[in-house]
Amino acid sequence: MATTYSPYFDLINSCAVYYDPGNTRSYAGSGGTINTLVGSVSGVSIQPVPTFSTENGGVLVLGGVSAADGTIGGTYPRRFPTNDTFAHTLEIVISPSGTPALTEAILMLGTGVTNNHVISRSTSNVLQIQPFGSAAIHTHQMANGSWYHVVSTYDGATSILYVNGVRISSVSATIVAAIKGIYLFGNITGYDDFEGKAGIIRMYNKCLNAEEAFAAFTSIRGRYGL
Repeated sequence: MATTYSPYFDLINSCAVYYDPGNTRSYAGSGGTINTLVGSVSGVSIQPVPTFSTENGGVLVLGGVSAADGTIGGTYPRRFPTNDTFAHTLEIVISPSGTPALTEAILMLGTGVTNNHVISRSTSNVLQIQPFGSAAIHTHQMANGSWYHVVSTYDGATSILYVNGVRISSVSATIVAAIKGIYLFGNITGYDDFEGKAGIIRMYNKCLNAEEAFAAFTSIRGRYGL
């Protein structure tokens, strides 16, 4: 059974969506639906149903190739801009496991075909940030069983990756999201599904600066032992 954690923190007003498997208002502790803690929006359907673990305050356990495909399209309570290229931030807490046979999708904003912002894992267990169909613009080596707090920001011209509160790299990039759909853990053409554990997932309708990215990290680091 999930437990109730407060969803409020300093950046809550900039959240477009906020999922927490450990919050009973977001995830009931079983089943295939996870709901946002911000505003009123239909939930993401996760199929096949993931396993719930009470560790780290409640996490989803995802089985890889045949597990946990989720998607939602449409508008959100704090809408992203209608233009295709806009400032935004993706945040997720993950712990990888297994050995990927293909690149695994972890979190994506956009469509499942093109024009999107993807957080993925390579076959060599490397965290990647990819505009869909393009080579990775950021990479960071991961180890199975460890927790990683990932923040990927975009201001309309520059992409920055932070891992566990540390700025990893910054590059000029074009990231387009014509449709503001969300894909969790897979169900994307050309990618396998993520194998590992997932905790808090947040998306913002702004590009977090370095201080804000660190504040997002400090808001959850104790829960995941970081």
